[in-house]
Amino acid sequence: MANDGRTVSFSSVATNLTASDANGSVSDVYVRVPADADGDLVADDLDLCPGTVPGASVDANGCPPLIPGDFNRDGDVDVGPGSDFEKFVACGTGPGVLYTNHPPAGCALTPDGQGVFPADFDRDYDVDQDDFSTFQRCYSGANIYGDPSCAD
Repeated sequence: MANDGRTVSFSSVATNLTASDANGSVSDVYVRVPADADGDLVADDLDLCPGTVPGASVDANGCPPLIPGDFNRDGDVDVGPGSDFEKFVACGTGPGVLYTNHPPAGCALTPDGQGVFPADFDRDYDVDQDDFSTFQRCYSGANIYGDPSCAD
């Protein structure tokens, strides 16, 4: 089947097809197409980033490029219940209030090897209005692919 640029989503499908070759030989072919709920062409059982927004380019693990503010790796930076914005707000400390000794109780983000939270875009060990400014620049909206270079 030629790829005409359309996204195709499958639930787990198994079927028998009958195929014939140029000589007219007929054979039965069993085809199983694994489930791919987000349509990124990475099977759900292998997809490390489920729920990728439509049209996002993904790697072999089903993950889009890193986008600042996309804390759940679905390809957008959004607001609403369970959103990237909620994760950002939960990690907020205020200017000069360092989280290194007392991380915010509700912050579910994991610091990197230097102890910097992903919401701390300027890497100064607080999550404040400067970081919120970057979040605003990176905001794309729900199901709208974000810009990996938005923080530059």
